[in-house]
Amino acid sequence: MPIPLPDNRSSDILLIRNYCSHAISRSGDEGELFANICAIIVRHSRIRMACTGFANPSENLIRFDNKSGEEIDFPEKMSLSTTAGHPDAESVAVKAFSTGKAFWNRDFGSDPVSAWWPENASNEISLRSLAALPLHENGKTIGVFLLASAEPDAFDPALRGLLAEIADDMDFAVANFRREQIRMNAERELRRLYVESSVTESEIRRLNQLYTTMGYCNQAIARCKTQDELFGEICRIAVQYDTIDIAWIGVMDRAQHLIPVAMEGASPEIIAKIGEMMTTHIIRQAVRDDRPVWIQDCAGDPACDCDAIMPRWQCLADEQPICAIACLPLHKNGEIAGMLVLHAFKAGAFDIVVQKLLKELTAGIDFALDNYVRNEKLQLSADMFTQSNEGMMLLDDACRIVMVNQAFTRITGYDRAEVMGCNPRILSSGRHDRAFYEAMWNEIREKGCWQGEIWNMHKNGTSYPEWLSIQAMYDPSGKLTHYIGLFSDMTERKKAQDQIQWLAHFDALTGLPNRTLLHERCRQAISLAQRSRKPLALMFVDLDGFKQVNDTLGHKAGDELLRLFAARLEGVVRDQDTVSRQGGDEFVLVLPDTDTSGAAHIAGKLLAIASEPYRIDEQELNLSASIGIAMYPYDGTDFETLSCCADTAMYRVKQNGRAHFRFFTTEMQASSTRTHLIGGALQNALEDNGFSLLYQPILSLENRTVTGFEALLHWEHPQLGTIAPDEFLRIAESNGQIMAIGQWVIRTAIGQLRAWHEAGEDAVTISVNLSAIPFHDRNLPKRIAQWLSEAGVPPERLVLEMPETVVMEKPHDAIGAVDAFHAAGMKVAIDRFGTGYSSIAILRRLGAYSLKIDPSCIREVTVDDEAATIVRAMISLAGALGIRTVAEGVETAGQMRFLEQAGCKAIQGNLVSDALDAGAASEFLERNRARQGVKSRTMTEKR
Repeated sequence: MPIPLPDNRSSDILLIRNYCSHAISRSGDEGELFANICAIIVRHSRIRMACTGFANPSENLIRFDNKSGEEIDFPEKMSLSTTAGHPDAESVAVKAFSTGKAFWNRDFGSDPVSAWWPENASNEISLRSLAALPLHENGKTIGVFLLASAEPDAFDPALRGLLAEIADDMDFAVANFRREQIRMNAERELRRLYVESSVTESEIRRLNQLYTTMGYCNQAIARCKTQDELFGEICRIAVQYDTIDIAWIGVMDRAQHLIPVAMEGASPEIIAKIGEMMTTHIIRQAVRDDRPVWIQDCAGDPACDCDAIMPRWQCLADEQPICAIACLPLHKNGEIAGMLVLHAFKAGAFDIVVQKLLKELTAGIDFALDNYVRNEKLQLSADMFTQSNEGMMLLDDACRIVMVNQAFTRITGYDRAEVMGCNPRILSSGRHDRAFYEAMWNEIREKGCWQGEIWNMHKNGTSYPEWLSIQAMYDPSGKLTHYIGLFSDMTERKKAQDQIQWLAHFDALTGLPNRTLLHERCRQAISLAQRSRKPLALMFVDLDGFKQVNDTLGHKAGDELLRLFAARLEGVVRDQDTVSRQGGDEFVLVLPDTDTSGAAHIAGKLLAIASEPYRIDEQELNLSASIGIAMYPYDGTDFETLSCCADTAMYRVKQNGRAHFRFFTTEMQASSTRTHLIGGALQNALEDNGFSLLYQPILSLENRTVTGFEALLHWEHPQLGTIAPDEFLRIAESNGQIMAIGQWVIRTAIGQLRAWHEAGEDAVTISVNLSAIPFHDRNLPKRIAQWLSEAGVPPERLVLEMPETVVMEKPHDAIGAVDAFHAAGMKVAIDRFGTGYSSIAILRRLGAYSLKIDPSCIREVTVDDEAATIVRAMISLAGALGIRTVAEGVETAGQMRFLEQAGCKAIQGNLVSDALDAGAASEFLERNRARQGVKSRTMTEKR
């Protein structure tokens, strides 16, 4: 890979390459060329002396001329002996000539070349390093390109690469001059033959024109800077030779198709037709054999005489009468890259002389293509060095900076001129000790490379982290020549890592420690308390009413409220205490060295600050807090146990009215244990059919018939016994299992309706109470309607009971749900009527099927006139709204008579029947029908 160059060196080298190319294209002979090249090298580089020398085999000497030097007085005779064993054989010039390889010497005084000057003169010119590159003709070494510099390390990898390319160009130019000499000799010979053998003048003109055309082509090869420019010039020049009528060049694509890119003498359409015909045999043969294909007469050549080609050649002949074809492969990096294709309208146009010159032409084109690749790589390396986002610096073997790129300046703040020749230690931040750098350089010496994180200092004095990679560079003999350092600023990456680390341990909203950091700090605090035998308090704090703020004012206001409350919490506690946000409006405090009295004191302060008004968006909010406290070691000796106890105590405060604090007790422990047991058993109850439905009859007061049943959920646990629905449904709501339980109840009730429907009971209904969570499920009406349809049960047979308190809490949601149930054909009842504060407008809008008066209202109607008056008003209101009333919890005949007189339509309670299982409910229904003289359809059919 080419050595990357800094921007100024890259420009100098490209400038030298341009000057040398110009000299090659403009020089009249070899002497002029070599003199120009030497002068350009000395004038535009650090080289003080340049000369060329050529061997005289008869004398075993290399004689040097074409000299150029900066303030150097050259001796008249400069030569070296090539005889083996002679002292001159140790010179890099003789070695380069003998081996055909380039040689470099850092000690000019040790080379026999220094003997050309007297000792005092040699000291005055101060030459330190020497380079010799072989010059060739047709692969044979014919001379040496000798250069010297006053700097010991002048010939770095970049300069070596440049000199090697210039030597290659000189070889190419020598070959061109020799070809031109051959052409001139041939021209003279032809003229001689004309005189001696009476060769016609027209033949001389043809050959003269041919050699002139090839000369122009060689000049184009030396002059053109790009492949496209060269191809266009070659085609344009070729058709100027009278014998060649069409010239085009095609390049090979990945599918090995020849794509024309330059052409003269015919339109692109004609070239496309020609290329298509030639691809079948001629081009394929040239690619396969990797050598030119010559067609002297298309009409008689086997390559054109086939059924696939000949008809098309004959059609093309009317437009382009092609008779002769030359197809020559072009190469890049040793591989076929394209084809030079020439057509002549005259048969036999490509004779031996033409073939020889065209082969030499393609060799020159191949050299130019390779040179373009080298230049592209050189430019790419320079661009990569200058435009890279990574800082780069090149050090010599003494660790002195010799090259830097623009990213180096951007990252370090130092300009190129400020660091050239300096040791990289000028960037040291002082954060690393001597042992760090010794280990780094030991690894470089052992492995040849090192990489890692290091802190360096910017020019302005600020330290910054960087990722640094150092690679040692060696010459072919294994000698260390340079070090390359690549580095990138890690400041932003470090900031991102710190931010990620912070987010992993802190709450992004409040800045308080999160659950992960709380767990670690609490573990440390418990460990310290255990060693010092001191108490520790852990508090769970919940902000009462936060959900209402979120729902009414939005999440933005809710977030601001949490930030304000967090700031207040931090203002109350000590430095050694920890305040953490667990999520939502829950906060946890860890208070080391705090006993129960101290915990109570802190809890009181927390309640006080929580109740202070909050100003958010120009609104004043008043809230409170509920606090649960667990003490170490009395309530637990680890974080999990203490947090569970504090959480339980906090929820007990919530249940008892909020805005207070409570310590954890054993009674809470028992309740918490039972809650956990029931929560774990709920899932098994669903999976193992542990639930069952009981059905309590609803009796019409108008005709004493059973009009329906209310489905009541029953759970008999193998170990815990009968568990009340109020207890386990509350737990199910908190752990998210209420949805599955509610759906099971509805589907089971629908299954019982189907059984009674098949038994002929077409009028009986079943009422199912909806809990708060399923009630807000928007897809619930559709699912219930689908279940009814699948069971073949009319939808009006299912009555869905909604608690009054739930309806009044979110009336708009309730109205939407009731409308959806009505649209599906189901009935809706308002349950526990009398326990809330119903709006008459909402009741009228709901269009409920029935109002179920709560048992608490029925209990005193026979002994309390006020209670009786209230119930009469309820019944009267329902009647006015067209809603039937059902009284729940009726236990005495007196209550039933009162309700009947008040106009209540139906009753439900122990007076009628206890809750029954499905079989007993069916028998109860049959007995009721028998007393009323009503027969079920099934019984009638049996009789």
